Amino acid sequence: MEKSPEIGLKKASRDGAIDVLQGVLSDLLVLGAKTRAAHWGVSGLHFQALHAMFGEQYDAIEEEMDEVAERIRSLGGFPVSTVGGLLGGTRLADTDVVQLGAAEMVGVLLADHEALIRTLRAGARAADEKFDDAGTNDFLVGLMASHEKIAWMLRASAA
Repeated sequence: MEKSPEIGLKKASRDGAIDVLQGVLSDLLVLGAKTRAAHWGVSGLHFQALHAMFGEQYDAIEEEMDEVAERIRSLGGFPVSTVGGLLGGTRLADTDVVQLGAAEMVGVLLADHEALIRTLRAGARAADEKFDDAGTNDFLVGLMASHEKIAWMLRASAA
């Protein structure tokens, strides 16, 4: 059995931060699946640019999922690792985008990134103010900045 981390955080604080991170992991699973479906299904005049952008974005999301799961482990938790369990914790709609038009795909993904940004902002605030966890706060702020950039790219693509 693993020893609990002795990192200057009480168990209740670590558990609170883990709950925040678990929700983010669930949201990233859904957002990654939608982004991959958009990559598979996009067509039309801007196919090449959108196909490449969606591919870069789902690769980044997959890496973020690994980082979130590892942050959960570093706090002494175990990430939910079943698809059903992850879907049960998401705040994003698990909708099919593969047959949407390119502009609709961009709109759906933009709305999801913006929802995730709001979640990350609230989670970072909670990590700082409620859980006194500067590490998780910093981690979530970094994820938030990454998704703000992706949202900007999607908005610019829709213009």
